[in-house]
Amino acid sequence: MYERFNRAISVVLAVVSVICSSVICARYGDSVIALADESPVKAVFLGKTADPSEPTAATPAESADQTVSSESTDTKSDLSDSSSTVSSAVSSAAASKKAKNSGKKLGVIDSQFITPYNANTAYNNIYLNNQSGVKVSIQKLIKSFDCGVAPKSKQPQILIVHTHATENYALSDDGAFRNADLARSKDPNNSVIGVGNEVERVLKKAGISVIHSKVLHDDPSYSGSYSRSAATVQKYLKKYPSIKIVLDIHRDAIGDSKRLVKPVTKIDGKAAAQVMICVGSETGDVTDFPNWRQNLSLGLKLQQTMEVLYPGLARALFLAGDRCYNQNLSPGSIIVEFGTNGNSFSEAKYSGTLVGNALVTLIKNG
Repeated sequence: MYERFNRAISVVLAVVSVICSSVICARYGDSVIALADESPVKAVFLGKTADPSEPTAATPAESADQTVSSESTDTKSDLSDSSSTVSSAVSSAAASKKAKNSGKKLGVIDSQFITPYNANTAYNNIYLNNQSGVKVSIQKLIKSFDCGVAPKSKQPQILIVHTHATENYALSDDGAFRNADLARSKDPNNSVIGVGNEVERVLKKAGISVIHSKVLHDDPSYSGSYSRSAATVQKYLKKYPSIKIVLDIHRDAIGDSKRLVKPVTKIDGKAAAQVMICVGSETGDVTDFPNWRQNLSLGLKLQQTMEVLYPGLARALFLAGDRCYNQNLSPGSIIVEFGTNGNSFSEAKYSGTLVGNALVTLIKNG
């Protein structure tokens, strides 16, 4: 009798233990990601350094592209994740199918604010991460700034291109990433092209004439992307010499095989992907790049405008050494990175709205 009683007690205790464990996991499980390391993040992608200085100038871009061509896979899968609780057998079957399609979770996505305020060079709401090895005077560059854009002109003033047009964003917002999140996308509703569409919309609404090239320079081959985008830029510059600004819109990649970082901040209570401007310089093996300081002047002024309008939206501007990014083709050429592959498309698109607003403000005041 005592043996049966003890056995019954053991069963009851085991059941209580399982229930308590489930409750604890349900209550505190999501906190694990929130408590992730808040220290400064080194930009890497699957173990590789992924600072924004991926490729080099238009001429040596082929070899540079080849060194980073393994940045992503070409595999695609249909990702649709369900976070709702299912009770019926039919709903459970549907959820199982979605989970199967989404693929196995490879790691976590950490939301972090990447502060611009520890940059190695700063002046008057401008934060510069100078990696060029060349001393620059922010004050002088800002003083000499002249964007040259004619806001009311019917002639194209701004060209938007995408050297890496298939760069995508996270397909779900459940704090995890899968194989599909590492693949690239031709869908403008989940790629940098869609972000470019939003920047274009804001500029055109303000009456600024824009051309938006949606050529997939990185498809079918990632190698040679910069050479192909250089040809596109040159074609439009020849046809429309009125173009004063060339924006190459990308997204960054931060993390490793187990953890992706999405840089995010709140603007007017809404999550926005942080953005980073990248400018090359005539240093190292890069020559014949006389206009790089004019590009830097534009980048600094845009970074300052974003900081004034939307504090924290812009990460520190990255001034690269030994890099050109095709920016030798025209004064007023910059790269703008919208978030990372850990950000959602909605966060990146919202940043497209904000950067578009900042550009309008800069042009009308510049």
